[in-house]
Amino acid sequence: MQKLEEYNIQVNLGLNLKEITDDGVICVDGNGKSHRFKGDSVVICAGFLPDGTLAKALMGKVNEVRSIGDCVKPGSIGNAICEGWLAANQI
Repeated sequence: MQKLEEYNIQVNLGLNLKEITDDGVICVDGNGKSHRFKGDSVVICAGFLPDGTLAKALMGKVNEVRSIGDCVKPGSIGNAICEGWLAANQI
């Protein structure tokens, strides 16, 4: 955070990217208001959300469904591999 302040880097939270333009980006806030930011580079730092869509779609179609990795909680590849190994050993 100190370096961001030192280099006068603006941080904007709670915006959704709408469009990348030739001279920057256009974002929309929760109220639908557009915000234009000029720049020659774009760095997107977005959070992750779990996605259990596949597990839900498979419920009732296969004998057993085990959700692991990012479909439960976003994490590291190492954790996902470990969870996969543990699930496979329980079959």
